[in-house]
Amino acid sequence: MNELPHGTVTFLFTDIEGSTKLWQQFPDAMPAALARHHEILNSAIQAHNGYVFQIIGDGFHAAFTFAPDAANAALDIQHALCHEAWGETGPIRVRMALHSGHAQVSSAKFETGQYATGEYLVLARTARLLSAGHGGQILTSETTAELIREQLSAQASLRDLGIHRVKDFSREQIFQLTAPDLLFDFPPLNTLESLPNNLPPQLTSFVGRERQVSEIKEILTTDDRPHTAEGNSVVGHPPSGAEFRSIVRLLTLTGPGGAGKTRLSLQVAAELSGQFAQGVWFVELAPLSDAELVPQVVATTFGLREPVGRTILELLQDYMRDKTLLIVLDNCEHLIEACARLADALLRAAPHLKILATSREALGIAGETTYAVPSLTLPDSHAQTADALLRFESVRLFVERARAAQPAFAITESNAAAVAEICRRLDGIPLALELAAARVRGLTVEQIAQRLDERFRLLTSGSRTALPHHQTLRATIEWSYALLSEAERALFQQLAVFSGGWTLEAAEQVCASSVAIIGAEGASKSRDQRIAQADVLELMLRLVDKSLIVVEENESAARYRFLDTIWYFALEKLNESGQVVCAQARNRQLEYFVAYVESIDETLRGAEQNRALAALDRDLDNLRAALKWSSESNQVDAELRLASGLWRYWRVRSYFNEGRHWLKDALSHREHASNDVLAKALLGAGSLAYYQSDFPRGRQVLEDSLALFRGLNDKRGIAYCLNLLSQGQVMTGALEDARIALEEALTLFRELGDTRGMNYSLFFLGTMQLAGGKMSEARAAFEECLSYFQSAGDKWWVGNTISQLGWIQNYQGETDKAMQMFREALEISTQFGDTRGTARALLYFGDAESSREAYAAARTNYNEALKLFHEVGDVFWMTVCIEALAHVAARQNNARQSAQLLGVGEKLHEQLRAPIMQPHRERHAWSANRARELLGAQDFGEAWKQGRALTMEQAIELAMREGLPTDTASG
Repeated sequence: MNELPHGTVTFLFTDIEGSTKLWQQFPDAMPAALARHHEILNSAIQAHNGYVFQIIGDGFHAAFTFAPDAANAALDIQHALCHEAWGETGPIRVRMALHSGHAQVSSAKFETGQYATGEYLVLARTARLLSAGHGGQILTSETTAELIREQLSAQASLRDLGIHRVKDFSREQIFQLTAPDLLFDFPPLNTLESLPNNLPPQLTSFVGRERQVSEIKEILTTDDRPHTAEGNSVVGHPPSGAEFRSIVRLLTLTGPGGAGKTRLSLQVAAELSGQFAQGVWFVELAPLSDAELVPQVVATTFGLREPVGRTILELLQDYMRDKTLLIVLDNCEHLIEACARLADALLRAAPHLKILATSREALGIAGETTYAVPSLTLPDSHAQTADALLRFESVRLFVERARAAQPAFAITESNAAAVAEICRRLDGIPLALELAAARVRGLTVEQIAQRLDERFRLLTSGSRTALPHHQTLRATIEWSYALLSEAERALFQQLAVFSGGWTLEAAEQVCASSVAIIGAEGASKSRDQRIAQADVLELMLRLVDKSLIVVEENESAARYRFLDTIWYFALEKLNESGQVVCAQARNRQLEYFVAYVESIDETLRGAEQNRALAALDRDLDNLRAALKWSSESNQVDAELRLASGLWRYWRVRSYFNEGRHWLKDALSHREHASNDVLAKALLGAGSLAYYQSDFPRGRQVLEDSLALFRGLNDKRGIAYCLNLLSQGQVMTGALEDARIALEEALTLFRELGDTRGMNYSLFFLGTMQLAGGKMSEARAAFEECLSYFQSAGDKWWVGNTISQLGWIQNYQGETDKAMQMFREALEISTQFGDTRGTARALLYFGDAESSREAYAAARTNYNEALKLFHEVGDVFWMTVCIEALAHVAARQNNARQSAQLLGVGEKLHEQLRAPIMQPHRERHAWSANRARELLGAQDFGEAWKQGRALTMEQAIELAMREGLPTDTASG
């Protein structure tokens, strides 16, 4: 028969699991095995009235008019494969997928692959379903399952595998078709839920690009790509003199803005997700403006915190050294040098790491392969019918996006020519096509084509050296901009000041102004336009409708952002408006975020603190931009107000390095600041310094802050400052000074009637008493302030307090109660993203396990706490962890390790000028005595000295080393 099924068609796709490995292991046996495989599949498909319309390698693509025929063919194939004597190769496992949908062909005659001319998404969904399966497994879509459910043989059945996010990011209900004598249990499906990744969900389908996806996957996974003498590999025919080397590890997708580089990289990453043991990870760089923060953004992606004593880059290198990862670095062009340095350093340190970058230009480092992302395929002059046009990717994308904008839209014989003209004029650039498709809400495709033609003529005098695609994209965006009203252009231009998105309230405050509007004709034709605050929402929604702004929903309110390319265009328009207008816009943004941060300060300390923290997280890029602008424009008070308003946020999130950086920058111009603003900034700087055990710096700035507050007669400021000063005094053993400071603070808070302040003082008083070994007094203080924090809904302080209470309970022998406290504290700190709080809870868990003589569990908790304290730079509590591990080592008779760790601890105490706290002294003395007993005095002293000579990195390595209980008592 020579006709392909059409209308409602059920497709059967297959491939051999691990075929590449089989060819490598059995090169002589595989030809015969593959031939037998083909015979089995062809026979069963033909027996059930199916049509093999494409064979790619070992993969079959077959079509059936009736879904039950396809199901029976799949079952027969699997039975035959299971019972075949394969010989040397062993069993050949074939995975299969069934999906049904509408499909048409351009010709009634058999032509390989011609189903792509019809409803291409049916084929794509079948392929994605196949990629989720395992050898020997038959997967079906929900559509096919419903078609075959009532017509299965008595032996066959459908097993519901649930809803899964497949590798085109869509969510599918998947079933497994099974029968007796077939394999039944398989590993989890190869879907995005079962694989480590952070790939963002996509709200639109991935159209076309099958060839590009296949090529990029091959480049990233195939050995022996040709390389030039300079070490850079190429795509295409190898040049003269090229030699073959190892696999490509850095591939950069290049092309103009809007070419679809990001979406293509995400699709490739999704399809390769099963090939990287530690996952595929997406790093969005578009909102970032500070090149120095590139390593920090990558570290945040992996949940790594800021290190102490080394750079973030070194932390990343160590983390990735032994991992098999694919990282997608997206939108590198504005940070090209920083991205190049980072990629080069990581690839040199991590042999199993691969990087897929997207950029408007190559990173320019040795070993890089570049891949120019082409436009979507364009209709030629011969393709004029609707059926013929749908063979081209650009048309399919335009049609699908047009249907999203206007569900009634359809490509017909009457509008086919106009659709083809739009796709050709826009050179198949995805962003340009999407912008044009959005216009079908108000224009016919013929009108869209006419307006595009006018706009292109206007821009023919542009730069002859610019890339044609860049000219085309600019023309498209310029055209979209030209269609806006003057008021819409005014808002579009002003919104460019935001980085990473904005809220309606932010737009209303920042963008309501008189601005110079840059028209399509350029700066020479600009004019002023007043934006009324009441008009901002309506104008912004118009920009959303015209696909120039993306709206995102979150739990509290809608949030808006530009697509990357549109943001750059809007920013260019803002810059063209002149320095005065730009400065005014950035000043308004700075004013807004200063006021916003100050207004949210109280919320950070109350029942809504999680909501406030999440809001600051969302605006972190805006806050960084505002801080940078305030520094560059020498707006000292504004920078100090913003930085001091954020110190509690940085504290809770454990962003100590970043917080101290901005406060240091702001305080470098302190001579120009007002005293009240300066006092608050110094208070925040001192607190963050203490959290990183920088006691001299913390004490200095807090004493400066206290002097300013006293000069201002600000009793509340004095009291808060005294509270914070007492922290460092406790850590450095000045308990009497801490007592005096806290008594004065309590007196001032009582005078003010400030209940919250009094309970903060009570907490610090409890800490002081704990450090001095007065457990009953400390417990009473913590129990009293805990009651207040619970009633006030201040969960972060609840977590801090129950950690301290739990430690006292464990010290007093109530270990079970303490463990419950630590579990709650750990849950709270995890909820807040408080790395330091998490570390402290784990440290205290270790103490409780040690009390129960569960030393292996204690070591595990101590090790994890040590790593986290190291990440955030808290040397004091790192020292406590090291000495706790010395105690475990002594308990396990690993005396040399214990003595060395005690030597490390002694050196760190000296450097910090902080003595061992009273409750830890008995444990410390026991550890030292036990290690000395086991080693003898001379060897013990030598091991102690060895510990003192270690660097911090060596000390951590020693502390985390599993000790062997091989030391015995001397004599």
